[in-house]
Amino acid sequence: MSSLGKATLLVALLFASESIVSAEQRSDTGTLEDGPRLLTRAEGEALVDLAVAHPVAGRRLDCSHLVHQILTAAGLTYPYATSLEIFAGVSQFQRVVTAQPGDLIVWPGHVGLVVDEGQRQFFSATRRGIRTDEYNKDYWRRRGHPRFYRYVVRKDTEIEAPRVTASAQ
Repeated sequence: MSSLGKATLLVALLFASESIVSAEQRSDTGTLEDGPRLLTRAEGEALVDLAVAHPVAGRRLDCSHLVHQILTAAGLTYPYATSLEIFAGVSQFQRVVTAQPGDLIVWPGHVGLVVDEGQRQFFSATRRGIRTDEYNKDYWRRRGHPRFYRYVVRKDTEIEAPRVTASAQ
């Protein structure tokens, strides 16, 4: 997907997320009319692009604050939660068995965003700074089995990859 296509997809994701929040706030029951769905792979890839390009404010963030800041910047809101709370389960995320880009990877005490499940890479704040690392390294494997969580959005939200026209190529 081209950079223009990814940027357009990210903007669509931002607007769709804002409409989700508005619809939830209008609901009398507090539930979603059409039920939830999980973030798509394309939406997750756009989220990863945002994360990797994410400018970090002056202070050094820990892993859970970094993930919260990135998701909030993308319009995917949830009350701040520590990695331990996310590991235990937060309603805005559903645990999944197979990771895809944009999913949270969580151990008790650490959280990051999956960048590439095939290469087992994730993006997070570590002692060595904000960076991408491989979650199959011995250091991470010693932490135990991670859990993967995917953000839950409205079922009827449609975010399509923009079509590339001849003039845009």
